[in-house]
Formats: sequence, structure tokens, C-alpha cells
Amino acid sequence: TRRHTRFDLAATPHTLRSVSSSERVAAAAFSADGALLATTSAQFPCVLWVRRVCDMRLVAVVQTLRAVRAWAWSPVEPVLAFVTGAATVYLWREGKGCHLFEIPAASVAATRVVWNPDGGSLAVLAKGLFAMAYIT
Repeated sequence: TRRHTRFDLAATPHTLRSVSSSERVAAAAFSADGALLATTSAQFPCVLWVRRVCDMRLVAVVQTLRAVRAWAWSPVEPVLAFVTGAATVYLWREGKGCHLFEIPAASVAATRVVWNPDGGSLAVLAKGLFAMAYIT
């Protein structure tokens, strides 16, 4: 049985800390349309920041229990897939929040996600195996 969990959106606190020039950005990636930028910080490995490029406004902060291991934007729409080394895949979309999907093999430690060029599926990679996820 496939399990699906939805995360609700919450108001952004006024005292939210963002990555500044004194903090090290570990990685960054633009959405396919170039409108959004996702970043992680070496100092906060469990946090993924998403900013709107036109004004660098912070539009989302996703905090997970485990460090974000890898992420990738869909090549056709602004959907961000990411993994944390567990048997789960997160999909984030602006205005919709974050959805978590469990990989059927509970012992899988997902370490990478790769989108199909048509955006209809993605490969979730782990040591020695992979799973295909289809977007419906």
C-alpha cells in the first residue's frame, strides 16, 4: 500500500533567518523557467530555501529531520523533488507546499533524484538500486 503525507503551509515568521553572505551556500539550482532558486547551506543541512529570483524574496523554507542529500527541479514546471537519505521523496510546489511519498522498499536510503526530460517521472537512486516515480 502506497502512503502519502501532505505538509500544510504556514505563515512565514517575521524573524526568519535566511542565508547571508557570511554563511556558506552548499548548493544552488534554478527552476526550469528561471523564476525560482533553491539553495542549501552547509551550516543548516536540514533546511532548503526557495527564493523568487526577480526580487530574491524568500517564498519557502523547508526543514526536514535529516539533511537534504540531493534535489532537482522538474524540467517542465516549477516542482522541486528532493531526498534526505531515507525511503522517502519530497515534492515541493509553490502555493501547494510539500508532499512526501514513501518508496515501497523501506530499507532504501535515497541519495539522488533525476527527472525524466518530459517531467512525467523521476528516478530515485540509492546505493545499488533505484526506483521510478511517476507523476500523475
